[in-house]
Amino acid sequence: MRMTLKEVNRHFTELAGFGKKVFPSRLGFAISCNLERMQEEIERVEKERKKLCEMYAEKDESGNVLMAESVINGQKMQEYKMSEENKKAFSEEYTQLLETEVEIDIRKSGMEEIEQCEKIERYDLLSVAELLALSFMLEE
Repeated sequence: MRMTLKEVNRHFTELAGFGKKVFPSRLGFAISCNLERMQEEIERVEKERKKLCEMYAEKDESGNVLMAESVINGQKMQEYKMSEENKKAFSEEYTQLLETEVEIDIRKSGMEEIEQCEKIERYDLLSVAELLALSFMLEE
């Protein structure tokens, strides 16, 4: 299945949220396989993001990347120190990266597994939002 890296990231995040849910084994297996396949792309994107950050970050006289401390949601974080101009350039290039299309072998699951979730008590029910999150991997 062709999708952008941005879509891969979104699907990965949504599927990762199903970790504590109990599903029929075929659906659970499909979710697990898809998470593994998407994680490979997520890791590649993270490596590229880091390279971009280092490329656009300010450097000291020895060429070492400068970091700045910031507070996000009450937690101290380290971030790459960049000029406003470089932040903009980084953001544009990173956005372009996320629009790159990749081919991922998505394992599909059938509606019969979803129906089992509704009929058999030991399985968790899916909300409309969760069904929407799974829709890219469901066969009719």
